[in-house]
Amino acid sequence: MSHLGIILNEAAKDDVHTGEGSHRTTIATAPDPDAAARKAVALVEAGADSIELCGATGPVWQARVLASVGDRASVGVILYGFESLDSVQSFKAGFELGEDLTASMIYLQPGADPTTDRMTVEDESGRTNFIAVPDAAAAVTVAASEAAAGARLIELYGGIDPKVQAEVIAATGDGRVPIGVIARAR
Repeated sequence: MSHLGIILNEAAKDDVHTGEGSHRTTIATAPDPDAAARKAVALVEAGADSIELCGATGPVWQARVLASVGDRASVGVILYGFESLDSVQSFKAGFELGEDLTASMIYLQPGADPTTDRMTVEDESGRTNFIAVPDAAAAVTVAASEAAAGARLIELYGGIDPKVQAEVIAATGDGRVPIGVIARAR
């Protein structure tokens, strides 16, 4: 059984649960590191064996969540490689200026169909697409499609390995679109 908990750094909203049976994902939000730590504990108590934090959080949030869940779950955070630094800065500047931005969060969920297992959340800063993919090969295809459709930032969740991460970076323009990947603490 695998239960992935993804925590975003937004104001508290209702959790979203996807998948079924032995492969579940919960997408949750928290406004600060302490709230993220509390949310992570609740997710672990509900069966999450992996917690992954969005790229707008960072190592401070990761350390707080690690301290709260201990060895009951792995804890990762999205970070960006050197090839993404200019484009992630451009995204951040656009966000701060209130530009209409699209970000895509792609996560592995065995059995998923990326054409139907997706949702879009819209707010004052634009759109965030959450897309479940059944395997790593689909992550490359979906990321390329999202970049072509105008996504200005893509984050990869759920254990997508470095070889596939590199394929996603190449398929999306070698840094034209920043690609965030999970860095695990242990």
